[in-house]
Amino acid sequence: MAERELSEGFPYFFAEEERQNPRTAPIGWEELRPRLRLRSLWMSLPTVTGAGAAARASILGVAEGEMAEREPSEGFPYFFAEEERRNPQTAPIGWEQLRPRLRLRNLWTSLPTAAGTSQFICGIRCDVKVKGRKRITSLTLDQPGYRGSLDPSIGNLRQLTELYLAGNAFHGIIPQSIGRLTKLNKLDLSGNMFSGSLPHSLGKLKSLQVLSLSNNRLSGSLPHSLNSLENLITLDLSYNMLSGMIPPMGGLRELESFDLSSNRLVGAIPSDLPVSLSQMLLRSNFLTGQLPSSLSRLQNLGVLDISCNRLSGKIDGFLLSNPELQQLNLSNNSFTAISVQNLSAMDSQLVAVDIGFNKISGLLPSNIVTLQSLASLSLRYNRFYGPIPADYGVKVAAEVHPLVRLYLDGNYLSGEVPPQFLNINENISGSFANNCLKSCPSNQLSLSNNSFTAISLQNLSAVDSQLVALDIGFNKISGVLPSNIVTLQSLASLSLSYNRFYGPIPADYGARAAADVHPLVRLYLDGNYLNGEIPSQFLNISSENISGSFANNCLKSCPSSVLLCQGTQRPASECRNA
Repeated sequence: MAERELSEGFPYFFAEEERQNPRTAPIGWEELRPRLRLRSLWMSLPTVTGAGAAARASILGVAEGEMAEREPSEGFPYFFAEEERRNPQTAPIGWEQLRPRLRLRNLWTSLPTAAGTSQFICGIRCDVKVKGRKRITSLTLDQPGYRGSLDPSIGNLRQLTELYLAGNAFHGIIPQSIGRLTKLNKLDLSGNMFSGSLPHSLGKLKSLQVLSLSNNRLSGSLPHSLNSLENLITLDLSYNMLSGMIPPMGGLRELESFDLSSNRLVGAIPSDLPVSLSQMLLRSNFLTGQLPSSLSRLQNLGVLDISCNRLSGKIDGFLLSNPELQQLNLSNNSFTAISVQNLSAMDSQLVAVDIGFNKISGLLPSNIVTLQSLASLSLRYNRFYGPIPADYGVKVAAEVHPLVRLYLDGNYLSGEVPPQFLNINENISGSFANNCLKSCPSNQLSLSNNSFTAISLQNLSAVDSQLVALDIGFNKISGVLPSNIVTLQSLASLSLSYNRFYGPIPADYGARAAADVHPLVRLYLDGNYLNGEIPSQFLNISSENISGSFANNCLKSCPSSVLLCQGTQRPASECRNA
């Protein structure tokens, strides 16, 4: 799906490629990675069995050498500060006595009971005393650079409130013992390689507010025990291989953000959705059935994305009339109808609506463009017919909150386009292509990859042309380059690549590329038999202002410092007759 622009302040956008690789390492971090191979970091974490018990945690398999160190700063819960990633050899003043020339083998041996510190040291916070001894309350490993498994002994850290391992390379299963961490309020294991099923014991974490396990290799069904997490605010299980149906969710009374995108879930969307939801993302699964009427109760819902499923039936107007909804994506399903009431009097915040790639038939809904804040609308590749409503033209020409993206391509629309569209240039993007429209002027013409042998052009300087892009590349046209073609007033992109043109590049081409108004910004003349010197204007045009190629010709004095001249010219044997 094409990307959608959002107005300032919107946190989410409908783009199929929106997720970045969570394992992408920052520049300069590779030299540290080999020194921090914490292969069995969690294999022997503290097992606290009572007062005076030896709390032991060793890091095994660490490569010889120094670790990038940082002075623990108040309230800063990361293993390595960003600035120390850039210069890992710089040690803050006062850190010398702790400088890990110890090679980290027993660095953690006494941290759980260390007296006199509650600051972060190597990602550990000890804020609680039990029988006079400090206990670990937070474990944070900054990304990236760590790998290992999560040992069942993690369940012995009963005072733990935060476990953050996101963006590393931990693997193996998530142990059932995680359910013993009843004081945990944040669990983030996203961006690793954990596999296996979700432990049922997660339902015992009654204090949990954030559960993020996205971008792993988790499989199996969603445990029903998740419904008992009554304090959960954020649940993100996206980008895994979870299967089965979505279990009941009515018990998640505080849930605001819910993301199960890009799994293998089947069945219907559950009807008992938490009314507290502000964001629900279920895209790229195998969900079936109709939209549940319970969606009308979600009056706090700001983002709903259930695209790329197998949903069917009718899209009811209650979705569009939700006063808090800002982004709605129902594309790539099998919906067959849409009902839209008059929304002109509604104080709507809806900015982006995508209902493309469904099976909806009928006339285009006029009322949908009466949404006050609507900026992006896609109804492409459905079965709409009839004319484009005049209201659509009014909306794109509006001075306040105009429609700036409109995709209606791939339908059966007929008649003429509203006149407002004929007078709008750079202020709107979208497509009316692949319809049955009349008098719909095009500003792009492609005749490439054919077998045309000639071109005839009159003087076009006086023609009121709106042609912006012309591609006649990969044909068999011979002769000198047509000068008149660059006199088209709005022309910005021209490709004559890989034909049989010869002779010099006309001076008019250089003049047009250097024009102050409507300059030529894309020019492809490569793969011909052009000779002589290039017009002088091309020597002074910045690569930021023009793209294209003059390569594979017979040109003289085409310096490689000029972007268009980069690449080789034809050998002399091919240019003798040019």
